[in-house]
Parts: sequence; C-alpha cells; structure tokens
Amino acid sequence: MSGAARPSPWRATEAVRTYASGILWFAGIGLVLVLGQGPDQAGWLQFRTDAAGLLYLGAALVGGWNFFPKGFRSARTLKLDMNFLMTVAIVGALLIGEPLEAAAIAFLFSFAELLEHSSMVRARNSIDHLLRLAPEIATVVTADGAERLVPASELRAGQRVRVRPGEKVPIDGVVREGQSAVDQASITGESVPVAKTACDP
Repeated sequence: MSGAARPSPWRATEAVRTYASGILWFAGIGLVLVLGQGPDQAGWLQFRTDAAGLLYLGAALVGGWNFFPKGFRSARTLKLDMNFLMTVAIVGALLIGEPLEAAAIAFLFSFAELLEHSSMVRARNSIDHLLRLAPEIATVVTADGAERLVPASELRAGQRVRVRPGEKVPIDGVVREGQSAVDQASITGESVPVAKTACDP
C-alpha cells in the first residue's frame, strides 16, 4: 500500500519558476501602466518599452524553462508533445518581437500545469487515505458457524463475514442478521456511520 504522495523537488522548482514568471509579467504590465502617464517624449517612451520588454523577456524565459528541456527532448526523439508546442510558441513569440505574448504563454501555461499537478496530488492523497481505512483482516463465518481470520483481499463472493462493534467493514455486501450503525468509509467514503439492519446493502 502506498503512502501519501509527496511533492517532488522538481515540482517545487517548477512552482518557484511559475510564480517568478508571473511576478515579472505583472511587473512589466504595471510598469507600462504607471509609466504610461509620463511625458510624451521619445526617450521616455523608449525607456518604458525597453524596461517592460526586459521584464517580459525574463518572464518568458523563467516560465518557459518549465517546458524547454522537455520540449527539446521530445523534438530529439520525434515524440512531440505539449512541451514541444509550448516551446515553439514561446520561442516563436520572442523571435517575432512579441515578448508580452511570450511571457503570457509561459506564465499561464505553467500556472495551468501547476494547478493540474496540485489536483492530481490531492486526488492521489484522497485515494491513499481511503485505502488506509480498509481493514486488512476479515472474520469469515464458515458453514458450521466457526470463525476464522483471513486477509480481506482473499474474500470471495458468497462468504459470510462477521463485523463486531468498533470494527470496519472489509468488503461490500448485504447484512444477513443484526443491526448497527456502520462505518462505511472504507467502502463508500461516507464520513458518518449509517444505520443498517437485515437485508440492507
């Protein structure tokens, strides 16, 4: 049984690059907006353009580095994927003199990758948590009424299982006798015990 998923150092580095790319991108946009109120002189306009362009370039390169190594690798092996497409888009935007668009692509797609990975980690942790809830041993009642302990993974359809107060349900089934409030978390994920009587699933 696997433990909870741990964030990889590579993913942590990708997150830092993503945030840095976003900061540089927004700083460039903010610089244009703030300095746009300055004097309408050629030198001033050129300074504003150059300063913002450098910030956009930094954002594109920092955020794009989340894709560049994997994009170049996919190109070498001729197994083109999204990383290759993002690399082409970012480099292409820079080559045609559109650093703002390159920065936007680098940051937004890096941020989307980060959100996707975060969702996957949460889902994997939830599954691992449910697996840890499942008991490993079940009490099987034989035809003569005797009880024996067997691994829950070896239970078969048609076998009768006794679940005592405080124990967890090891497998899906139908109640044959008795009644109780049953913790079904390991089976259905429900967090509140459910009242069960004979013939209830």
